[in-house]
Amino acid sequence: MGSAFAAAFSVVTDANSSIDLLSSLPTARLERLLAEHIDLCSYRMDSWISALYSQRLEEMRSAQQQPGLYIGAYGWVEHLRPDWESRKVITSETLPETLRKNAKASVFESTDHGGFIHAPSLPQAVTAAVLRNAYMSHATAASPDLFNVNLSSARVRVAQTYLQGIRNGQSLAALLGYELERGLHERHPGLELDQYRYLLRDRFPYMAGKLTEAQVGVNAEVVEANNVVNGLDLLEHVADQTYPYKLAGLPAQGTKEGLAIAAEIDRLRDGLDAVSDVVLAESVHQAIEGNIERTEGAVQALTDPEVAPEPDVVRTPRSARLLTFRMTLSLDATAKD
Repeated sequence: MGSAFAAAFSVVTDANSSIDLLSSLPTARLERLLAEHIDLCSYRMDSWISALYSQRLEEMRSAQQQPGLYIGAYGWVEHLRPDWESRKVITSETLPETLRKNAKASVFESTDHGGFIHAPSLPQAVTAAVLRNAYMSHATAASPDLFNVNLSSARVRVAQTYLQGIRNGQSLAALLGYELERGLHERHPGLELDQYRYLLRDRFPYMAGKLTEAQVGVNAEVVEANNVVNGLDLLEHVADQTYPYKLAGLPAQGTKEGLAIAAEIDRLRDGLDAVSDVVLAESVHQAIEGNIERTEGAVQALTDPEVAPEPDVVRTPRSARLLTFRMTLSLDATAKD
């Protein structure tokens, strides 16, 4: 209490000493000093910054144990102008409809950077910046998809479905096979495509190595697969090929059945690519956070799809306040009703 009172009293003492110092000055000089003081307190940002540096310099000098020299400086960058040479005009036809209505003047696009990144947290923004830098540094006209990571909400949901299935004991090859067979059976009403599931099973069999007795009340996708298309082998075979992928027995090209089977295989390819993008982003995210063990686990998942981490990079951090409400209900113990 005594030290706090002394500190407050010292401020009053300094103010009285300052007023006493000004009491002997002429009125004209006091007027000029008042005008300069108002200037310093209003628009003179340089004086504020100089005062902060001077105060910090005095604190450092008073706290130093050994004699030394502290040098500080600041500077201003003036006459900054955007690089108009590296931008190009965007035609109104290429703009989305919602932006096209409000475009009163010319719309430009910068060609020397990848644009702005909107992320729910600073670590996720750093992860996105690293991934974008890798894409801009390595992607070329010949390989435009190199380091092209697409983490849209739809693709993230698909990837999380596969990763959750792997953590439940299934293999990625079986999960891809489940998705393919379900798509052939349910996603194209009016077309009978179930017969081609057996053709693909014979061509790309999945052998679990053992039989597991089915348990009552357990989802079929949790039980180890023993009779399903091997999705990884199928995608490896159809890579860089067009329908009918050199597979005998499939419908002719251009038919409704052929287009449906090709669409399901494309969905399967996109799902596997989504898993790869999420796991790659997770490895970079954990490396940035300094979590070495989780980084190793995510990198291992890139080469071994049977090891699936639970991705943190797609989690939206939420801040909230915990409120607890309590209610007391008083009842009459002698009441009959």
